[in-house]
Amino acid sequence: MKRLLFFLLLCTTLFAEEKPVTIRVLLTKLANEALIEVKGRHHLYNPKTETFLSSNSKKKKARITPHEKGLYWSELLSDVFELRIVPDEKNCSILVDGIQYKGWIEIYNIGGTINIVNEVDVENFLKATLSPKVPTKLTKETLDAIVITERTNLYHTIEKGAYASWQLEAEKEGYFGIAQSRSICDAIERTRDIILHYKKKPFAASWGLDHTGRSVTFPAIFRKESEVPPGVDNLPSLHDRAKSKWKSAISTQVLAQIAGQTTLTGIDLFRAEKSHKVYAIRLIGPTGYKDINIKNFQKALGTNALQSNDFTSFLKGKRVYFTGYGNGLGTGLCIASAEILSMRKASAENILTTHFPQTKLINIRQETGKRPSTSPAWQ
Repeated sequence: MKRLLFFLLLCTTLFAEEKPVTIRVLLTKLANEALIEVKGRHHLYNPKTETFLSSNSKKKKARITPHEKGLYWSELLSDVFELRIVPDEKNCSILVDGIQYKGWIEIYNIGGTINIVNEVDVENFLKATLSPKVPTKLTKETLDAIVITERTNLYHTIEKGAYASWQLEAEKEGYFGIAQSRSICDAIERTRDIILHYKKKPFAASWGLDHTGRSVTFPAIFRKESEVPPGVDNLPSLHDRAKSKWKSAISTQVLAQIAGQTTLTGIDLFRAEKSHKVYAIRLIGPTGYKDINIKNFQKALGTNALQSNDFTSFLKGKRVYFTGYGNGLGTGLCIASAEILSMRKASAENILTTHFPQTKLINIRQETGKRPSTSPAWQ
């Protein structure tokens, strides 16, 4: 009876205010163990059955490992193959392998290995992921536009996978716990709960440093069906296109290894319709060819060698020469154009609707019935 009363009291405390929209991020996949440290009062649950296990106000630091009978975290949690750690006070912190995370942590015994998922509210996730990525010396209007673009994309991701085990992977997103810059935090607070809607829904939105005057749609580059606003011609950065020129040369041996060939005999580029933007590359060798999407090709060569997907190439001798313009993959918000518009006294809303035609800004909290479903854990 005491446990039941305590659990009801806990639920009342946790859900007294409306819970924020959260996103589930995979931190560790199929690992043998992890070091889990909790500082401050916290509660343990079994997320599979949504049952309360225990509470503790003492610091706990120990390695968690899978066990044939459940999970082992300084003691055997018998018949507990899924564990949720929930902080119960603002000063409580949870660290996984020495990295501190907001929100709560779930650990799953997956066939003798463990997966660890962090469920964190969208605003804190934005603070952690945008802080290391965004240039610090930008206008407030541009920073606000970046944050709203990222938040829009997160809401789209959440809607697509509301009941998935996880929606994003930490390594791919550059999410490594708490990392915050003051300018980004200020922009997040100024724009809290504001996203873009296209046809009454959030959409796959992105941003890049310099599109050199023209943007193309997310599906045009990533070849995934998605309902998104059209691309835009004649963005302000078009006038500075010549200043963004870059060149590089890559050895044919390096490209042949990527293609799985002994040598490279040719290279073809696949461009998005009616644009200079490359979405895939074909590397040709004596026994065949390999097609690689632009994102993987850029990752293989490095962004210093391939700064954007607006380029031409030619093979000469033992090298392939690239000449390009801009920086990024040419989809969504162009930071160079946003800065020019900002200097012309454009608002963040003007900047966004210029880059994302046929969209409108909404405050998601004020849109009755329009908030995406959070995971079952929050409901």
